[in-house]
Amino acid sequence: MKYIKYLFLLFSVAVIRDVISYTSGANPGYTGAISEGNCTSCHSSNSLVSSGTKWDRVRMRSNIPSTGYLPDSTYTITITYAESGISKFGFQLTALDTTDAAAGTFSTADSRTSTSNTTVSGKTRYYIGQTTTGSARVATDSTAWTFKWKAPSTNVGKVKLYTTVNSTNNNGGSSGDYIYQKDFTVTPSTLLSVASAKVSDPVACSNGTNFAGSATNSPTSYLWEEKPTTGANTTLSTVQNPNIPLSAGKHTILFTATNAYGKSNTVTLNILVLASPPKQTTNPKGTNTLCSGDSLKVSVAGLNPTLFKQKWAHDGSTKTTIFLKDTGSYINLATSVDGCATATDPVKIVINQRPIAKVELYKPKSAYCVNSNVLWKTNLAAGDSVSIKSATGPFTADSILTTPAKLATPTEKFWVKSPNKCVSAFQTLKYSVIDSSSVPVLAFIDSQLTKVVFHWKSNVLAVQYICSKDSGKTWNYSGNNGLDTMFSVATNADKSPVSVWIRYSVNNDCGFSSTARFTATTKSCQPLDYSLSWTKGPLCVGKTTNLILSNLPTKYNVWIDGVSKGQKSEFNISLTSSAGKVNVSVVDSAQLVCGTTQKSISYLAESINGNQLIHSLDTLTPNYVCTNKIWISYDNDATSVKFAWCVMNSKRVSTLSNPDFSQISLTINSGDSVWLEGSTTGGCLAQSAKAIVKINPKPDATFTYTANGAEYSFMPADTTGEHLWYIQTGQGWLNYLNKPKVNLASYSNQTVRVYHDLTINGDSCFSKSFQDITLGELSEKSLIKNKIIAYPNPVSQGGAMVISAGGNVSRVVITDASGRFVRCATTATTTGTNSESAARGTVTIEIIENPGIYRVQCFNGDTLISQFTMICKG
Repeated sequence: MKYIKYLFLLFSVAVIRDVISYTSGANPGYTGAISEGNCTSCHSSNSLVSSGTKWDRVRMRSNIPSTGYLPDSTYTITITYAESGISKFGFQLTALDTTDAAAGTFSTADSRTSTSNTTVSGKTRYYIGQTTTGSARVATDSTAWTFKWKAPSTNVGKVKLYTTVNSTNNNGGSSGDYIYQKDFTVTPSTLLSVASAKVSDPVACSNGTNFAGSATNSPTSYLWEEKPTTGANTTLSTVQNPNIPLSAGKHTILFTATNAYGKSNTVTLNILVLASPPKQTTNPKGTNTLCSGDSLKVSVAGLNPTLFKQKWAHDGSTKTTIFLKDTGSYINLATSVDGCATATDPVKIVINQRPIAKVELYKPKSAYCVNSNVLWKTNLAAGDSVSIKSATGPFTADSILTTPAKLATPTEKFWVKSPNKCVSAFQTLKYSVIDSSSVPVLAFIDSQLTKVVFHWKSNVLAVQYICSKDSGKTWNYSGNNGLDTMFSVATNADKSPVSVWIRYSVNNDCGFSSTARFTATTKSCQPLDYSLSWTKGPLCVGKTTNLILSNLPTKYNVWIDGVSKGQKSEFNISLTSSAGKVNVSVVDSAQLVCGTTQKSISYLAESINGNQLIHSLDTLTPNYVCTNKIWISYDNDATSVKFAWCVMNSKRVSTLSNPDFSQISLTINSGDSVWLEGSTTGGCLAQSAKAIVKINPKPDATFTYTANGAEYSFMPADTTGEHLWYIQTGQGWLNYLNKPKVNLASYSNQTVRVYHDLTINGDSCFSKSFQDITLGELSEKSLIKNKIIAYPNPVSQGGAMVISAGGNVSRVVITDASGRFVRCATTATTTGTNSESAARGTVTIEIIENPGIYRVQCFNGDTLISQFTMICKG
């Protein structure tokens, strides 16, 4: 291409463009960005290149910090491309945010670039591209364009820079050029705040919605705005977590935070605001003053119950009329079916304390004569007046009041009123009135086992009460120096008759009253009918159980087997034998003279202990196994063990259907604890010794080999344990060495599979591995071919099979259907636990295997000469 300035002029423009700057550069809109084309629409000789080695050479470097761009900051960007043999290059670049809107603007740094813009999908986009000067290379095999990019004024998130680079052949036309399309992404600075916001309330309501905003990196301010359909945003709040009233309907709310580096991202909340209930009015409203103990009737208008629910916030009452009596602020809450609530203005209650009536006798007497004056002294420190009539008055400010002494009702009531108009509760005061004509009147008799307490009615005329137990020969004051209205007479036994004579003194005008005689008999002993019982649950030898006493007197003492236990009703009894008896004695503290009441209770206990639960696992050292399946045998003592369970890690995992003896299978994890738990018929429990089971990993049976001609040497990864090497096909081969060797000449031009079985000594953990060896022409020597005679086949379990090959059989190997070794017989020895012997060349094997299909391999030395399938019948 001869003139790079015509590079993009040949494209047909599909969008309306308004070129602002066009200094011999390309028309805008061919960067390969969203809704744009690329240069291959004209330079169509080659497909758009978006990957590969040359594509990788389109590179961008800049001074944008590794932390990301800061809004409204200007950065220097350089686009480079290298390709030998090219002398003319071109490029075009634009920057878009995640909404495909223009992200920032460009300016030139030298004469190699120029700027332009156009409209794409109704939005203006800005571009930077090469000029005629900028189409020239800057080195023998590369080009570079340096320009300025001013970041967006706000945090718009990730910005993608879309660019196309033209590597031309400089032939003066549009053919033969290569167009490379690539984009680069820059992210906002991590020093900016990252904002998040949400609606705190379950629903948004028109009378106020709570919003919650937060941001990282030490924000210094917050901004909540509403975005209208048209026009500028409306500021709603600068508080981090505001309550904002909004009209019912849809709203778009924006939240941003600002720190020392600029604004955060903008969080957009699209919310639906629901209408709140209408605000109601209470009657009364405002502040109301009450006296303590009074209440205020408060009502609120009722709303349509199908649309709204109303309740009082302080107690949840749904009544429209309530009574309030405590200091506080009270509101009625109306809630719509959508969950929006509106509260009334608060009704406030202020409580004034009532005064306390403080009145006392002035110059009191022990008794007053009937109709004489009784003087009262009032204390008005907490009030301004007093009434002796009622709570409504009349009230007087006099400090001394006078009332007449009344024989029928010798009491007075007083009310005190404070300046705030609150009236106290009434105070009742008593006094004594003298009347010598009355005698003591019996009130009641408290008859006890060894004494009688006589109670008489108080007489207002009495000064002191005097009592006699011997018909008035001697007199004594009642308790409290003659002020008590009771007197006790003691006896030595129950059911004893007693009498007392009572009189009282009066004032100097009256002297003594007449004498009264009271007679009674002491009570009889009441038998104790308490009961004994064992607490629910099994009675087990070697354990303790609770003995419960019931129907006991209020105060008592208990003896268990002659030992005092005090006032208790439950006792821990140790059961040391299978049968026994407990002796109990109880005394009623209210009638000690009656002695103790004795009873006894017997028991039959069941016996069980851990030694009666026996299992097959080792309890002293860990039990090592190869798989997660284990079998446990057990042999329990059936005389006591009636029910049994297998327990693993303190959880019962199996109920033993035969608790006496049997075996069970468990699936375990390495390190599990296993034991038995047994129970008697009644429910007494015991546990066996615990065993730890650990799973050994399978051995590593993999191997490597080396070859020296037809001689192969095998090296196992694990040289411990018992090894079995064999070949199942062709002439076969078997070996037990750790590192065997074998001549594979007989397998010339074949692929032979060599097996390796490894069993770890001590735990029988088994693993198998094999490798296929493809052999070339190893030897011209023919495999030994012999006719094998084996009879009978099938053979019955417990029978014998005779194998003969005319003197060439020295060893016979039996494996199962999976190739696992079962056993071996030779002509020179007898192997296994059964009789297996043979003359040279003939082998007789007693078949002890389980019924199934087996493979029999016949060897002469290490050479497999024949193999066949054997069927063992049950």
